Amino acid sequence: MIEFKRLVPLASALLLGLACKGPMAGTYPSRGPGIGNRDNHRLGPKADRCAGVDQGIRDICKRVRDEASTFVAKLAIDDQICLEGKAMDQPLANCTVRAYVADVSAEAIKLEVRDAPRSSRFKLMDEYWYHETALIDRYLVMAGFDDPK
Repeated sequence: MIEFKRLVPLASALLLGLACKGPMAGTYPSRGPGIGNRDNHRLGPKADRCAGVDQGIRDICKRVRDEASTFVAKLAIDDQICLEGKAMDQPLANCTVRAYVADVSAEAIKLEVRDAPRSSRFKLMDEYWYHETALIDRYLVMAGFDDPK
């Protein structure tokens, strides 16, 4: 039989270990409202957009996808990106929807929309959790690679 004195530290260590574990790789942060009860939208991984293009364009698409992967991997809190416009990595005059990186986690990036016209599907101050591959896919769309039919 285990004495009570030995059980308390063991139970405390177990609970502390579970609390510190955090989310598993590839999962999203906890579901629920964002700051100020704003909605957190979740956008998951997409199929490989480059697989659906013509053979002649596939190499270009893969090169752009590699650029997008590098860009997404380097994103940090407070970085600014463009979600609608000419280029995701150049949020300047041609950007109609501008967002800031609000948080990062394992394979996911939380974006907060700071500038969007009323006609956009993006709403001001909404937060979007993008899986890295979904953000890479968004980059490819902005580079002109349409949805495969």
